[in-house]
Amino acid sequence: MYRILDSSKLVGTRMPIDQAWRVQIHQVLRTRYFPVLPPPPGNHSEQEKDKNRLSHSLAALAISKMSGVDTAAAVNAVVDGGDDNGIDALVYDRPARKLFLVQSKLGNAPDQRENLKFCNGIRYLLNGRFDLFHERFERLRGEVEEALATDGVQVIGCVVYLGDPLGRHARQDLDELAHELNEFSDRFAWSDLNGATVHGWLADEHAAKPLTVELTLNRWYGIDRPHRAFYGLVTARQLAELYQAHGKTLFEKNIRFYLGNESVNSAIADTVRTRPAELFYLNNGLTAVCSSIRPLPGATNDTGRFLAEGFSIVNGAQTVGSVYAAFAALGDISPAAMVMITLIEVDAVGELGAQITRARNTQNAIKELHFAALDVQQERLRRELAIIDIAYRYRPSQEDAQDAPSSVTLEEAALALACLSGSTEAVVAAKAKVGRIHDANDEFYGTLFNAALSGAHLWRVVQIYRHASEILMQSEKAEAGAQRRMFYRHSRFFILNLFAKRNGALLKKAETSLSDVDRNEISRTVLDLAEVTFTVADGTFQQSRGYLAIFRNSTDALPLARRVMGALAERDRKERLPEAAPEPEQPNQP
Repeated sequence: MYRILDSSKLVGTRMPIDQAWRVQIHQVLRTRYFPVLPPPPGNHSEQEKDKNRLSHSLAALAISKMSGVDTAAAVNAVVDGGDDNGIDALVYDRPARKLFLVQSKLGNAPDQRENLKFCNGIRYLLNGRFDLFHERFERLRGEVEEALATDGVQVIGCVVYLGDPLGRHARQDLDELAHELNEFSDRFAWSDLNGATVHGWLADEHAAKPLTVELTLNRWYGIDRPHRAFYGLVTARQLAELYQAHGKTLFEKNIRFYLGNESVNSAIADTVRTRPAELFYLNNGLTAVCSSIRPLPGATNDTGRFLAEGFSIVNGAQTVGSVYAAFAALGDISPAAMVMITLIEVDAVGELGAQITRARNTQNAIKELHFAALDVQQERLRRELAIIDIAYRYRPSQEDAQDAPSSVTLEEAALALACLSGSTEAVVAAKAKVGRIHDANDEFYGTLFNAALSGAHLWRVVQIYRHASEILMQSEKAEAGAQRRMFYRHSRFFILNLFAKRNGALLKKAETSLSDVDRNEISRTVLDLAEVTFTVADGTFQQSRGYLAIFRNSTDALPLARRVMGALAERDRKERLPEAAPEPEQPNQP
């Protein structure tokens, strides 16, 4: 089954940083901080200057995330330079009464020598030895003096880096510093901010903010056990106003968004326009989960106002979207148009919310694909892809029909991952019944979408899938004969599978976009694989079976894959053999 989404747990489940994440982080640092950072001093090479600015930007990002200051204030907090005593940035968070001191390393964590410098710098600062710091520190000296003179201020030493973790001795030195400074009061703490944490900060910037809404319910009733819930009638006008104010955010925990002008949705909108009083009788109603539901003062048995925090409609997105469509067309909705709504209070970390979502949606025509929205990995991937401005649409919506090059749907992502997984079984499943790769109860879904898959790698796989598919589809169109056209039409997934088996290095590159060299290599390779596959398949089956049957049948496809890989290996072996030396010329006989 899917693991239930708990946004607060996402950072804790992330894998150690990989090169693709580092590329994403660098991209954000350059975009966000380079325009406002002062130019680095000294006559360094352009490569050194770039590395210096990235390190300063990383320190600024840590300051911003730890203290909540804006970009300009974070850049102003950077004091890195000669005689900085290991302190690259600092800021005093007055409301929280915390003084943050940051050491930043673009690569691996500080070694013991570098870390001891940071520890000693903290000691100097707390002892007022400001004379040991360079002139950049002077502009922030007032903040530091104010912090040190304020009772109850805690100093937080932050070590931020993107590479290998802090060593055992470095951690021991920081622990010893904490023991030394906290002898009489809780004065100091330190924080290990590794690359996964930094990437998590950037991904979480794209998390949906919890909604707090106020609703008026008519003819309402409430229960407290086993779970707190209220139900009653809500006017369609209220729903339209909510959608106008919040849009798709209303459905953050739903399995799909509003799908637009489908037949059922058109019927709902038509009822709102022409027979508003009958909407209640013709509609299944809405269900919303909330982290907290509080009746407001003044409620009567007939009418009550409720404040719902963490509000999300988990069943009824089509109703709300259709009601809004009627509202937008008419400019208003009759107060007689009402639907039933159920508000259920759920624990943010429990499974009840997802269970309600699944149970309340099984009465409609729902695909297993839609229930993938309940998987924690899908939301994590959406946030990671948003870092590089890629829209990942894992909940079906009316926007899915828009073929934007900077967006990808769950359906396309699953196909790309299956085809380029290197598993012939997966591509056969995708060809025979594509729903299997979306079904959490099937063997393939968990191997495709898991905690090891990063958003950056997913995007690279999708781009390779798109480019290779386009090459093969163009080849199909160019063929005059029906046999080869059918081969190209039905062998695409199979050929991409072979590509993955032989081109792992190209697939695993950290770059988030394909270079021209990559595209040329993909084009050349897939066309070559297609020709070898056609030759082997033609010799094996001799046109006794259609290509659709061959490539969606494990009995045919698995042995064929082994034969093609064997033919390629034999060709590779021959190409590696040295050319035979020419026969020496025989001397002419006298």
